[in-house]
Amino acid sequence: MKMKLQKFGAFLGLMALSCASYADKSERDASVNSSVNFSLCKKWSEAKIQGVIKSQALPEASGIAVSTDGKKLYHVNDSGDGARVFSSALNGSEFLEHKIEGFHPKDVEDLGMGPCGVGINCLFVADIGDNKRSRKSIMIAVLREKDLASNGSVKVYKTLKLKYADGPHNAEGFAVHPNGDIFILTKEYADKYTQPRPAKLFRLSYKAWSASSTSELLLSEVATIELPKINSNIDAIGQLATALDIHKSGSKFLVLGYRNAIEFAIDPTKNWPSRALVEGVDYKKIDLEILEQQESVSYVGGNPDQILYTTERSHADTVEVPIYGLKCDW
Repeated sequence: MKMKLQKFGAFLGLMALSCASYADKSERDASVNSSVNFSLCKKWSEAKIQGVIKSQALPEASGIAVSTDGKKLYHVNDSGDGARVFSSALNGSEFLEHKIEGFHPKDVEDLGMGPCGVGINCLFVADIGDNKRSRKSIMIAVLREKDLASNGSVKVYKTLKLKYADGPHNAEGFAVHPNGDIFILTKEYADKYTQPRPAKLFRLSYKAWSASSTSELLLSEVATIELPKINSNIDAIGQLATALDIHKSGSKFLVLGYRNAIEFAIDPTKNWPSRALVEGVDYKKIDLEILEQQESVSYVGGNPDQILYTTERSHADTVEVPIYGLKCDW
């Protein structure tokens, strides 16, 4: 009996050591895993052309958004085009024009897709450009997606008048979070594009804008994104933000520039990291087939993740706008 007790005691001791060893290993694994954000795509495919839009109506494609069902693209021209948006299949075919009634934009730069009420999805048309940084306010036209099902005019569902607390900004990036919050990413520079500055990310909550009627709404600054540092290995033009999109999960977002794209593994509705962002943990740079003046980008729903982007410079002779895409190869 004594011998059996001794053996049992030895067995318990080995078990304790084994458990302690396993616990130590688990702590080490947790420590390692906590430093890696697995929502970042580790490897993107080579960017390839997905289709072409052939229409003289879209000479300066400045913003795109993917439809709620992931089967269509919405497009918009840069400033000077008037109040209209366009839709097409993902490959650029089935091109339609939609004139917007009651909207008088100055410089539309981007589009966003997101909720605008209970069971209602909307296309947000962002009149946010301000090259001279002199506008007292900017405008967002909210269009119900169901009203864009066919060719013809569409009425504005809601108009948002916004302003920045710290004065005017030029901006080309706009996106809607899955929770309905809207975000604007500024294009910051000193006197010219060759003197880039960190971009600023601004936010307006769904609660604030959905309850508003005609009052001017104040955007709050969420973060400063050090694009000149992140893209310090490329030229100054490549350190400017030209478009923005938020993943359907809300857990990450894309910033497009003239030389590449950057995916950030950050939910912009949560607390922004107080430390400096780390490449491979908080963000990853994405190589692209560089298009002249690329100013529109969007995630495409599905598994794996996909990205589509276009250029503001169409082929002058034929007015063809190429649509490029790439997918996550993990």
